[in-house]
Amino acid sequence: MPSSTRSGRPVSPPDDDAGPLYDEAPCGLLLTDHQGTLLRANRTFCRWAGLDPAALDGVRFSALLTVGGRIFHQTHFAPLLQMQGSISEVKLELRRPDGERVPVLRRGDWQI
Repeated sequence: MPSSTRSGRPVSPPDDDAGPLYDEAPCGLLLTDHQGTLLRANRTFCRWAGLDPAALDGVRFSALLTVGGRIFHQTHFAPLLQMQGSISEVKLELRRPDGERVPVLRRGDWQI
């Protein structure tokens, strides 16, 4: 049975047959809800972000970004994603707990 976030939503989608493929993909993969709260992150992303998967429980994606990345995400990326339904190839930077910046290329699809 999947664990749940503070909001009670499942951390990982049930009946996920691609678990090992998702977790060990050579790129960071995230699943968020429409408010940007992380529902699932693969091991690759957690390694790059320097975070334990449990530390991502209930965290919003924008909270992982640098200050400039957070502003861009909230003023451009998120509104365009809502209006257009998808966005691709937006460069942002994550801020690791040790202060190191990690460049990422973000894309998103809005699904109902």
